[in-house]
Amino acid sequence: MPIPYRDSRRAALAAALALALAAPVCKSHAQTNLGDPVDVSLAIVDGTTGGPGTLERLTIEYLTARPNLVLDVEPAGSSFVLPAVPLKDVGEYVLTAWKDGVPYYFRRRGRELMDGAQTLTVYAAGADRGAARITGMNVVLRREESLLHVEFLLQVKNDSNPPAAIVGTPGSFGLALPADLQDVAAEYHRALDPTPVATAREGGLLQLAVPLVPGPNRVRLTGVLPWRESMDVTIGSDLPVDAWSLLVSPEWAEVTSLELEPDPDTPTPGFKRFVGPALSADRTLSVRLNSGQGQAGAADSLFTQPNQDQPAPEAPGHRKRPFLPLPILLGVAFVLLLLVMRRRRT
Repeated sequence: MPIPYRDSRRAALAAALALALAAPVCKSHAQTNLGDPVDVSLAIVDGTTGGPGTLERLTIEYLTARPNLVLDVEPAGSSFVLPAVPLKDVGEYVLTAWKDGVPYYFRRRGRELMDGAQTLTVYAAGADRGAARITGMNVVLRREESLLHVEFLLQVKNDSNPPAAIVGTPGSFGLALPADLQDVAAEYHRALDPTPVATAREGGLLQLAVPLVPGPNRVRLTGVLPWRESMDVTIGSDLPVDAWSLLVSPEWAEVTSLELEPDPDTPTPGFKRFVGPALSADRTLSVRLNSGQGQAGAADSLFTQPNQDQPAPEAPGHRKRPFLPLPILLGVAFVLLLLVMRRRRT
């Protein structure tokens, strides 16, 4: 049966009204709390060859109190468009691009990603470490009861030409550390948060699987050693070390090494600081630690030093006259007074 004209008109109006009401809902859903959908154009450059590059993986994170994952893709080609990426023009974003297993980090504002194609430069990876060196190293040794806490803060520079990332198996470089170092944890600082690094023992060194990108790289390593008197801590690397320093706590700890120079201008209270010499690759230096005389010195001053409050010993042949305590003298005077008064009465 055909639908009457009036009914069909009502149905059309109802459908139009439903679409009008649904449109704002769809728009608000597309916006979400991550922003409006925008097509993002990216171009990848291989910094080693200077030509087009490719990625294995790409993520985009929106930064608030914590990173919020917006996109995780495996793009194809050296230029591509990411459709409908939710962005805020004033938002801050981190793009992480993986090339040969090495992550590269790029910060962009939302308005930058909206304005046109963004270029991301990544590098080829190889195992040649000939252009890498440790430009700065701070070694911190902190004794707490039966443990010695060990911390290395390193600045490693990769000056490879043409620029390329340094990776290796089991690590990109190694540190000469005591074999009984326990609870070892290593991390590099290039991303938003410290990134854990795998470690392995090989050839007497602790190898660190840190991807060394061109330019400076920051690495931190921690561990603990059982404390023992006259223990030796080795310092060195299979990379050259341009400059390094040693901080030791507590201050009364005894440090023995012929090549360390004390630094009296220690900026850290509770520590004493030493400056070490530059070290060529594979050269190690040994530092010997002992408890020192700090605690023993305090005991000596308490029990073996003369007590200034005690009277000095008498000279030979000299003898002080005995004297009666004041209460006894007062008692004797009182008795004598009573006797005198009694005698007057009689």
